[in-house]
Amino acid sequence: MAKASSANFAVLIVDGFSLLSAKVQGFSHEIEVELEPSEGLGDSWREHTPTGMRKATIEQSGAFFETTAGSIHTAMAGLPATERLVSWAVAGNILGAGFMAVQGAFTSSFAVIASLGKLTKANVKYVVSGVLAEGVILQAHTVETVDGANASVDNGASSANGGTGVLSVSQLAGLTGCVFKIQHSPDDAAWADLISFTNVTTAPNAQRIDVTGTVDRYLRVDRNVAGTGSITALAGFSRNA
Repeated sequence: MAKASSANFAVLIVDGFSLLSAKVQGFSHEIEVELEPSEGLGDSWREHTPTGMRKATIEQSGAFFETTAGSIHTAMAGLPATERLVSWAVAGNILGAGFMAVQGAFTSSFAVIASLGKLTKANVKYVVSGVLAEGVILQAHTVETVDGANASVDNGASSANGGTGVLSVSQLAGLTGCVFKIQHSPDDAAWADLISFTNVTTAPNAQRIDVTGTVDRYLRVDRNVAGTGSITALAGFSRNA
């Protein structure tokens, strides 16, 4: 079984704001199954039964507090009402590596911590209202300047229940637009569009699109830029079980 270290934590993007530059010291996500007490008269031991409801929580800690453009302060300025799309990858920023994303992450607290003789830090907690998507990276969070289709990612087989596509754009310079598509193929040769994201004309930018039905075995991202410049984006897809 492959292991991951802190050096493999490659992506943390909130609504298109890349927060790893703030040197986040800790990050955690937790999935919890809600239980209800189910003991009754005559029982001598506590009992709990799953309700069928699950919830997720996300926390990041120890980031350096910044107020420059695109900084952690800018990203958190919408506290608390803004619904956020949070994407992260703990095992590398490469095609096929795992990523997670959740839309419906509301910033519940943004704590700025100042200590004598130390740099000011910032901690963030999110309350999640929605489904946590777990999938594979199809567009690594890197700088792109030209049109192109990425190498494919093989799932081993098709799936029947749709899924979720995520796009997080942290930088756009010079380009007047860029359209990202997630495409699928049964044979890694004939490709069809599965998801077309809205044309990206500004950054930061974050999009999530759900699809239903069959998703073919192979997936890739196709990128179409307009103008001359660069774009930095992460895209991935999570298949429904």
